[in-house]
Amino acid sequence: MNDEEKRFAVHVEGETYYPSIVVLEAGGGVREIGLVETREEVAEGSLPRWRALSQVCSKGRAHRKLFLYVPRGLEEKAQRLLEDGGVDYDGIRGYHVENQFLRVTPFETRNDEYDHAVT
Repeated sequence: MNDEEKRFAVHVEGETYYPSIVVLEAGGGVREIGLVETREEVAEGSLPRWRALSQVCSKGRAHRKLFLYVPRGLEEKAQRLLEDGGVDYDGIRGYHVENQFLRVTPFETRNDEYDHAVT
């Protein structure tokens, strides 16, 4: 997890990215990437980063295993940006803090039903 400290870099087409969550395969390849985005990052300017990171993710049943976590209320905007921008992704999650607990709610899951769980 790349939280306050950048621990794991993903290199794509000469660029270096530090995704929020990186899940590796046994052989070292990238299985999944999770991007925890701020309100400002749910914008067209993020498309090149989203597209590049999607390309290095493994493919699930039908889609690349890229997950976007966006502030609650921005899920539809994120979906429009991804789809209009031609970015292959697996899921979109909304997040918010409620009673001092982080809540994550699935908005869209394209590969596996078991990934569509409220936490």
